[in-house]
Amino acid sequence: MTVWGLNRHRSKRSRRRAVILVLTLWIVLVLTLMAQSLVFEMRVEMKLSGVYRDQLIAEQLARIGLARAVADLRNDYFFDRVKGVTETRPPIDTLADCWALGGEEPFEFEPTPHEGRRSLGVCRVMVIDEESKIGLNGFESTWVPLMTNLLRVLEVDEKDAADLAQAMWDWKDADDSALGVEGETEREFYAERAAELEMPSRSSDPERPFYFKNAPFESLDELSQIPGVTPTLFYGYDPEETPDPEFFPLRSFEEGSDRRPGLRDLVTLRGSSLNMNTASYECLAAVCAYAMDDLDNGCSLAQRIVEYRQGKGQMHADEEDFFRRERDFEKVEGLIPPVLAKMKQVVRLTTFSSFFTIYSEGRSGAKKESFASSLRDRRSARPVTRARIVAECLRSGISPKMQDLQGTLSEEVFQKVVDNPNLEKYSIDRKFCIPAVYFKRWVSY
Repeated sequence: MTVWGLNRHRSKRSRRRAVILVLTLWIVLVLTLMAQSLVFEMRVEMKLSGVYRDQLIAEQLARIGLARAVADLRNDYFFDRVKGVTETRPPIDTLADCWALGGEEPFEFEPTPHEGRRSLGVCRVMVIDEESKIGLNGFESTWVPLMTNLLRVLEVDEKDAADLAQAMWDWKDADDSALGVEGETEREFYAERAAELEMPSRSSDPERPFYFKNAPFESLDELSQIPGVTPTLFYGYDPEETPDPEFFPLRSFEEGSDRRPGLRDLVTLRGSSLNMNTASYECLAAVCAYAMDDLDNGCSLAQRIVEYRQGKGQMHADEEDFFRRERDFEKVEGLIPPVLAKMKQVVRLTTFSSFFTIYSEGRSGAKKESFASSLRDRRSARPVTRARIVAECLRSGISPKMQDLQGTLSEEVFQKVVDNPNLEKYSIDRKFCIPAVYFKRWVSY
């Protein structure tokens, strides 16, 4: 082979090698991109799995908090009986009971994990006695002045408070005539008022007439549709300035704090009684102001009641510092029989409650990654995952066996069965009185 032919052969081999090398590099590049894409997808899937896991754990933690609150509501019956419940020493509900948990603040606890495992998160629980609030669906003639006093305690002007209380009454009453206004229907009167208050969704536009419900309240959110009820008054804060509001309500006003309870925290759709042991300062002030015909004197009397319940200013009150029976009310200076009689014209005073609302929150993923590891892996720490449950419940002191019996007998016959000591299987139930907690409404979010 000539020199020219040899060089030509070598040139072809070099070109083939170059092509193979280029193809190999392209294959390596494609495989690298595929591997990187696979790794990216796996990391995304792992993060999604972590988020789903945290959501599931948070939901179960919220359920744990709810279960604890229910157990405490039931156990409170047994604790009262251990202390010796008699006709002269009846059971009571106070903010010192086990169901009250953290008292004025949410109670936080960490469920005990299995041995050798890290904590999964924390639970925050708060139980609110619905009979510590003022009933929103009362139809007594004293309801309007009572609600006027409550609004004035929330620092609403006296005239505006009276107008708002009147509007709330017109919302739930059966007729279509505005209270205290002659010759105008509710639609005409409140359409004009909504226009004056510049409520865009409630104007006097004939195409969008203003109608009042003329039926009892079914949801507290209906209050926000009444002209004059501002978001700040309803929530206790401005939603536009507080994008992430606190989940738990306030039991009462906190001195030295800008946060205060809203109207939704002080009224209830369930129960028509007011528990003197758990009622908030605002509700007590409204009732006392009606009884004493003066807001300042009513607020002073309400403050004395709260101080008496707190054991003369102690942080944690003992149960003996609360009211056990009606005659104990007179231990507070100023709660004289004439004042108590006027208070009973507004609400039924009690020391025992049956309606409660449980607020439970579970938090998972609270353990954050270190800054160094986050910077090295170019990722941020996963945020805390929350799950929240609001459950409205009724606590009954009658066992399921007794309830089944009660449903088949008349009230007179049932009472004879309960009082008959010879019926051992029922009298045992009557003595130990296994309580039950029934959920009336459950909201998860």
